[in-house]
Amino acid sequence: MVHIRDDALSKYPDGVPYTIELKNEGPREGIECRLEITFDMPLYMTQGETGGLLNLGDDGLPEQNGSYPYAAAMIVPVAAQSAPAGLVAVGHGQLGAKEQVLGYQEIMAEANLAAFGMDHKGFASDDIPTVIEAILGGDLSVFRKIPERMHQGFLNFLMAMRTLSREAEGGPSTALNQALLNDCNGATIDGSKRYYFGGSQGGILGASIMALSTDTERALLAVPGQSYNLLLNRSVNFDEYAGQLYGNYDWNALDMQMNLALIQGLWDRAEPTGYSKYIRTNRLPGTPAHEVVIQVSKADHQVTNLGAHIMARTIGGVVNLAPLIRPVWGLDVVSGEHSGSAMIEIDFGNPDAPITNIPPWADSMEDPHGRATELQALGPILIDFFASGVVSNPCDGPCDENDLVVP
Repeated sequence: MVHIRDDALSKYPDGVPYTIELKNEGPREGIECRLEITFDMPLYMTQGETGGLLNLGDDGLPEQNGSYPYAAAMIVPVAAQSAPAGLVAVGHGQLGAKEQVLGYQEIMAEANLAAFGMDHKGFASDDIPTVIEAILGGDLSVFRKIPERMHQGFLNFLMAMRTLSREAEGGPSTALNQALLNDCNGATIDGSKRYYFGGSQGGILGASIMALSTDTERALLAVPGQSYNLLLNRSVNFDEYAGQLYGNYDWNALDMQMNLALIQGLWDRAEPTGYSKYIRTNRLPGTPAHEVVIQVSKADHQVTNLGAHIMARTIGGVVNLAPLIRPVWGLDVVSGEHSGSAMIEIDFGNPDAPITNIPPWADSMEDPHGRATELQALGPILIDFFASGVVSNPCDGPCDENDLVVP
């Protein structure tokens, strides 16, 4: 992936060609406009659509295979008319799509962030046929198509940020700035303020992006975790897929563990187990240091807290911000303001998750997975951390549902 990144940036140091159009379905109060941006991305796959593999040269490294159009959905806040907005890439949830950026309109409006969502190719909605093929087709080797395409997904995020940030700083005649002037009532973007925000799968894969990014140095990762072979067993989302795997491959429980471990060897090349240790220190070549805030919903039904804690320890230097809902082994506790990477946990009253590798089937309470981003102070957290790298626990006591935004 580092080779792909460096090869693409050497060829397109100021970004890639793109087209932009107004697509104003769905903006809410505080959002001035919605734009659709289609990038002519360098392609490193055998095909642009799902189901392809990395396009390898004679030396075994990926080679560019022309280009392919990949799109982003952008929302621009009203506040950007009076002060330049920051630029934030937004990652979506499991097998989702770029349009999920529309679910964060209130937060982005409050924080004055122009947010663009992109598909996490390899694990996006258009990859569902490939996922089904791997599960139902009787040939598990098909699975390699998923992590290999994730490389293209990462590159798309990196090149989109490079393109949009350079275009925002490129003067009034760029296509982006013309669209902001004419379609967004004179809004502006500060291309030097570059961030990442992702929840669930967007938080998981955001860790990989943050280890790779040469432009984005701060991120908020909501309800993330690693590695996938650990997360899947413990996720209610895996129940349906597990049933299909047991049936179609005639597996027992031991077969499942063995094959998930084997699959993980392919996934390590794309998911955070292969990248998170490079986020802050021991950095990848030509890559700056990064800082992240990790948000955790206690007893998450979809992404086990164990995976988030492993991620925090693997990154290194991530502190647990007091007041705590519980101590977490391996994480130092810090009260008050902290400059650097940190974790904030929220307790919604759910019982503790099982200590075995099963989902919390016995928990009849509402799944807390999607509630972390309902924290009242999320906007101020984004503003302060993105602007200065300083973060603090916003709750008076241990964070609970009393600290959520009132609907």
